[in-house]
Amino acid sequence: MLGKVENTWKCWQLDDTSRIETPLSRKGEETFPVGLCIDTSSQVNVTLNDDGTMERPPCPTVMVFSTDGVLHSFSAISFKPEHKNINRYLSS
Repeated sequence: MLGKVENTWKCWQLDDTSRIETPLSRKGEETFPVGLCIDTSSQVNVTLNDDGTMERPPCPTVMVFSTDGVLHSFSAISFKPEHKNINRYLSS
């Protein structure tokens, strides 16, 4: 993954719990991404735990279409305060 800090691009490493993976199919077979899009229109905070005490502001949603025909949705969350929110809200 590439990221930019000020004017410098860097290679970022994500730990295993933070990366996007498509799950196994119902038959237990590997699945693979065949399509991807990023939605930056969310206006809903992201809850990080079951009791709702950890929330982050709205963030981009990465949607991945897999080889078994399932659309998977992942929140692209950053915990770094210097990262700006890139979501753009649609006007009605």
